[in-house]
Amino acid sequence: MLCGALGITINDSPLTLAARAAKRLGGLARIHVVTHPSAEFLDLQAALAGEYSLERELGRGGMGVVYLARDVQLDRDVAIKVLPAHLARTAEARERFVREARTAAGLSHPHIVPIHRVGEAGGFVFFVMSYVEGETLGEQLRTRSPAAG
Repeated sequence: MLCGALGITINDSPLTLAARAAKRLGGLARIHVVTHPSAEFLDLQAALAGEYSLERELGRGGMGVVYLARDVQLDRDVAIKVLPAHLARTAEARERFVREARTAAGLSHPHIVPIHRVGEAGGFVFFVMSYVEGETLGEQLRTRSPAAG
């Protein structure tokens, strides 16, 4: 099969194709290959369809999973933090999650990511914030720690 937009033949693995496409685009493109999105990812995408288009998972922790998404209306990248399903079932966890978003939304500081929206859709509790590209805190600590240098 031929991809006319990139002028490459599609016979290889997704990772090989991504490398070829990046090379063809001068290495400037951010290409992320998702071979098998999780059921959670697909369910969230369906719940947010028309508003946000999920691109990939950015990270996860005890109180949420964060996804990179595209705000369809405003044509900009955003990060969406979602309360895990097992926590979304309890009123206490839901209240804590929403309180976290409200607290952050009430702050204005260059080192605090702005919160744009808190919502519920399709059984998901989430908040939408600005996406800031760069290293994670964990990556910074690993590369700048005395042990790394």
